[in-house]
Amino acid sequence: MERIPQEIRILIRHYVEQGETKSDVARCIGVSRQSVYNCLQHHSNEHAAPRRASKPDEYKSYLLKRLEEFDIPATKLHREICERGFEGKITIVRDFVRSVKGEKRWKLTERFETEPGRQGWKW
Repeated sequence: MERIPQEIRILIRHYVEQGETKSDVARCIGVSRQSVYNCLQHHSNEHAAPRRASKPDEYKSYLLKRLEEFDIPATKLHREICERGFEGKITIVRDFVRSVKGEKRWKLTERFETEPGRQGWKW
């Protein structure tokens, strides 16, 4: 996909703001109508409102510390941070814990091989 230069994007926005149709703008500049739509869509996304903080943001350091120490379920962590003043629901905590635990791969067992007759029971 070819990237439209900044000057062309400015022209597209200018013509559309002046009331020209998107088809006329595309014909005049020499790009497809879809490129005009994409350019305008991209421009509207640039000016979107900034992401607001989620409820568990102030508790993330505590949650990360607890998850590093132990493999604690989200329900237990939710109970702990509610005692500290958290007012959110369990779903937010579950999503956060899932994202952290998804990054970690817990090693449950470590396999090893032995020579025949070397591993066994001592009665």
